[in-house]
Amino acid sequence: DCVWSEWSGDCSTLCGQAERTRTIMTMPSASGSPCRQEDSTSQCAGGLAPCKPVAVQNNMEVIENSNAMLSCDAEQYADLHPPITFKWVKVVNGGDSELTGGSKDTKNYPNGTARGTLTFSPVLRDHAGQYKCIAVGAAEESVKSDKLTLTVRYKPELETIPSSAYPRKDQPHTLRCVANSYPSSVYTWRRVGKLMPIQEDQVNGDLVFD
Repeated sequence: DCVWSEWSGDCSTLCGQAERTRTIMTMPSASGSPCRQEDSTSQCAGGLAPCKPVAVQNNMEVIENSNAMLSCDAEQYADLHPPITFKWVKVVNGGDSELTGGSKDTKNYPNGTARGTLTFSPVLRDHAGQYKCIAVGAAEESVKSDKLTLTVRYKPELETIPSSAYPRKDQPHTLRCVANSYPSSVYTWRRVGKLMPIQEDQVNGDLVFD
């Protein structure tokens, strides 16, 4: 007899407690004996944790006061219950800090995949940083994603404004202007509507008279 066998289900692509079935079919011999089919199952390794979540977009850059949505996908064996849920943490001083702000949502699909989202509406400069999503599957087993980076651009806000000055004649003097922004501000100085051509520091905002 010629024996044919086939596995259905792929442990390398299924996450969680998955089984795959092996079908063994014995083809009829020349004597005309009937076909014989045997099925056996094998437990896939991997426990109850979902697959490692994958960020939909690893780096996002937005403008302050707009909306920002971070997303990540995960999957587990479709027959496992309860479905996947997501938690989010922010990386602070090298450690993971539980996130209290933002709007969180999870969508599960029949094939065992799920998408978790974290939305800031509006997004503020304090929301900038690195985040991780945590996919929680059956039996509360969980796994974290790699870091997702959120960059928030915001316009300059003056922190140090130059005041009136009365330096002595022939003595050096510096006017200083400091602004907070991302990306860093570029400084220019004007006098009566004209650009100043003298020793202007466009990075630090200093205007030096020497």
